[in-house]
Amino acid sequence: MTSLNLKKEGSGYDDLAIASAYVDGPNLCIRFSNGQKWTVDLNLYYYSFPAASKLSDRAYAIRMKIESKQIKWPNGFKLSVKSILTHGVLEAGRVA
Repeated sequence: MTSLNLKKEGSGYDDLAIASAYVDGPNLCIRFSNGQKWTVDLNLYYYSFPAASKLSDRAYAIRMKIESKQIKWPNGFKLSVKSILTHGVLEAGRVA
């Protein structure tokens, strides 16, 4: 498992362990150790990325487009995609 600090706007930090993360089409799906699952449609936040036949190619394309951007999650947390990639959560589209 990978632990990341998730910064909530206007407050401190909460630590959540990421149980799994994967790319599903245009979506970045992350399931946390507490059972919560967040799905973000990357097309809502970023320019479109090239369609790819392999999930790993698509993950790489996403990485090239968004590694320095940030996602605003529905519950108010902000987690930078760069942090996800730096911690190895998004590798070849899936992490065990």
